[in-house]
Amino acid sequence: YSILFLQNAIEERNIKDELYPTLLDLFESNSIKEIGVLYTCCKDSHLNSDLLKQWQKILQEKGKEQIETILETEKTHIVENLMSFKQKSDKIIEASFKNNSEFRMGHKKAFEYFINIEANKIAEYIAKYLDLHLRKSVKTKIVHTEEEMETIIQDTLTIFKFCHAKDVFQAFYLKGLSTRLLHKRSLSNDAEKYVLLVLKRECGEEFTQKIEGMIKDVSNSEGVMHDYVTSQEINDKDFEIK
Repeated sequence: YSILFLQNAIEERNIKDELYPTLLDLFESNSIKEIGVLYTCCKDSHLNSDLLKQWQKILQEKGKEQIETILETEKTHIVENLMSFKQKSDKIIEASFKNNSEFRMGHKKAFEYFINIEANKIAEYIAKYLDLHLRKSVKTKIVHTEEEMETIIQDTLTIFKFCHAKDVFQAFYLKGLSTRLLHKRSLSNDAEKYVLLVLKRECGEEFTQKIEGMIKDVSNSEGVMHDYVTSQEINDKDFEIK
């Protein structure tokens, strides 16, 4: 799709009828440059609001379709697929729609719509996906650098922001956290604290109170145990026969 072609199309006929199939085709083929051309043409022809409606409609439909398909076949990949879908649409907003605030708001509304069709299930899978990456596992042998871990946490909780079933997420996350901490399966204390930080920023202190309490309790018990072991070592030396 060239600029000239689209401009001629706008002039020759009512392009409103063509916006949906044109944008859908470009979206599916990830034609970022061509979507940018379409955006420019619509902007010049005062059709931006029409393009925005079709953009939001496409995201809602493709997102809903993706969730329904994945929940039936590949539940374990649902969070990764949603992150990939968001990254693709984010790139289009930034590169094609010039980071237009209205298109970004349409993006937000679309994600909130289709993610909350199955809000409880999505919340559960987000919590379990985090648990998978936050615990030590011989089976999966997942190894991440600190930067990779922070990226995974950020990307996962970006999807969580759209989900309204935050209480369901909290319940599953606390269950996973307690298992990791009690059985010393947590991959990293820093990673656990980073999740806490992001959740506190997103949901507030009241939401993260139990999570923070668990982490502090374990840290305190480890401190008490360390002091006890140290004192025992000193006592053993005092009782040595010289």
